[in-house]
Amino acid sequence: MLSSLCTTTRTLSHHLPQRRWRTTATATESATNHSHHHHHHHRRRRPFEEEVKDIASLYNRYDMDALLWKSLMLKAVSVRVLPPLFRATMALMRILRLQGALFFVLKHTAFAYFCGGETLPELVQAAKARDSFNPIVLPVVEAGHLDSFARAVDEIVECIHTCNEQQYHFTEFKFGSIFCHKTMKFLNDLALSLPTTYLDVSPSAITPEYVAGLFRTAAEESSEVRFTEAHYKEVVVLWKRVHAICSAADQKNVKLLVDAEQTYFQDAIDAFCLLMLKKYNVKTPTVHHTYQMYLKSASSRLRRDVELAATHDVWLACKLVRGAYMEEERGLAAQLGRSSPILESYDETSKSYDEGVAFVMDKMQQGAKVSLMVASHNIASCGKALELSRAVSFPRHHLYFGQLTGMSDHLSLALQRKGGTVCKVTPVGLIEESIPYLMRRLEENKAMRGSSADERKLIQGEILRRVKVKYGGDQLPPSETVTVRSKAEE
Repeated sequence: MLSSLCTTTRTLSHHLPQRRWRTTATATESATNHSHHHHHHHRRRRPFEEEVKDIASLYNRYDMDALLWKSLMLKAVSVRVLPPLFRATMALMRILRLQGALFFVLKHTAFAYFCGGETLPELVQAAKARDSFNPIVLPVVEAGHLDSFARAVDEIVECIHTCNEQQYHFTEFKFGSIFCHKTMKFLNDLALSLPTTYLDVSPSAITPEYVAGLFRTAAEESSEVRFTEAHYKEVVVLWKRVHAICSAADQKNVKLLVDAEQTYFQDAIDAFCLLMLKKYNVKTPTVHHTYQMYLKSASSRLRRDVELAATHDVWLACKLVRGAYMEEERGLAAQLGRSSPILESYDETSKSYDEGVAFVMDKMQQGAKVSLMVASHNIASCGKALELSRAVSFPRHHLYFGQLTGMSDHLSLALQRKGGTVCKVTPVGLIEESIPYLMRRLEENKAMRGSSADERKLIQGEILRRVKVKYGGDQLPPSETVTVRSKAEE
């Protein structure tokens, strides 16, 4: 499939003039005169789904090379065997000691398209060339040993400083990148046994020793778990890391997204996030907790946390996602002989997601201290959220839309055109650590693959339309004078 697309790309590039595809002044003037002529006529507002498909208008700033490059990258994403094939290739290259050559190719292709770079200066440079999307800076560190945990904290704090300097809104991190997975699983079993009053303290009282003491108390009340002095010290270290990250975000006025993870971590992450909200979200929505709406328990957890935040007079800043570990969660549940924690169908998940968004936005309209990121590649869900935002009254700087860099750009542009604040998750880190992360995202997120296939078909239709325009004498739609360079040219 990739070879056929590459052949098409080479054929089109051979026959087309090597220049930027821009709208002529005549076309722009003609369209301007036409719009003035019909200025006073009533025009039906198009459904959002139709506007997202208007690629000719949304992508009019992209030259032909950029469209061909986007089509190729999205084609690669749609190949289901790509992640395992990539892993097998990487293993072979390591044996042959040729991984450097593989990384060189990746750096100038998929990595350049879907990531921000290996360093923060590279990310800043890449962000300037990518429309006006605000990057969500995600430092990617493949954790596994003590040195990597400390390095992850340093890199997250460095990302926060860069966000402050560049006026980016968000930095994102995963608990799994800053703490031992084995201990996280251990704490996960204790999290549901924490006393219900653990938030009934002042923010200043939430110290590393207080947090560690909470889990020790929960263990003492359970005869099945032994909480050792080593466990206590580990929790103290974890909270010190959390404090270093959150205090930096608070001081630099950068919003912090805490990513969701597998259910064998998530109860512990939920408990830590609530403590983070109580300590750092008193005045502003700094820490954002992620809710995976494909979980059967997600709706009740979201409603519970909204009420807890109101009770303690802190901001509940939340990021709603469908979820990215469906196959793993269902497989693990089957292996353990438990019922799956995941909703049975995609339609049920979509219903849960849309109802969650509507619930949070209703609270925002009521004046609750709530901030929301609608993190979705689903056009229908984003369209519904956009319509709700028009129907209710609340500060727009508390509503964001989020997608992955390089994915669903037509959706991102349509949301942006309608006044939405769009942010794109942009990984930054070494290639050998970033690529496996992206492969996991592609393996788990089937819906994202479907979205990329739809976008690719629209782009290919636009490419053919431009070819016909070039050789048929028709005019392109009005375009801005900005030309977006393809990554292959950089």
